[in-house]
Amino acid sequence: MAVIITEKEDGTKHLNFIRGDSCPLKFQVLDVEEKVVPKEDLHSLSLTCRKFNTKYSEIVFQKNINDFGFENDFYFINIEPQDTRELPYDTYNFDIEATFGDGEVQTLKSEFTITDEDTIYEGG
Repeated sequence: MAVIITEKEDGTKHLNFIRGDSCPLKFQVLDVEEKVVPKEDLHSLSLTCRKFNTKYSEIVFQKNINDFGFENDFYFINIEPQDTRELPYDTYNFDIEATFGDGEVQTLKSEFTITDEDTIYEGG
């Protein structure tokens, strides 16, 4: 599994990975004092993937708080093979949205490109 993360001129992160592979994501959710917010203190946490960077674009796949793990102050989630296996090679937009108990919302927006693999295993 290879996930290549690049940073664009505007500071946003861009992921590149192979269609049908797993893509692990690991990140922290911090409060205003830059302290890690544990999972039990969040009202909701979601990852939404869309073709276009608009809330009106069709959802390609989505994950909710139950899909995220939390360990050693980091949240983690896998974009699973079945999430991308049938998608055309292209660039997609996703956001990770954390909603706190007091209603505050933090959103990380990014994009990823699904590419083809270079090696084809013929079996044998």
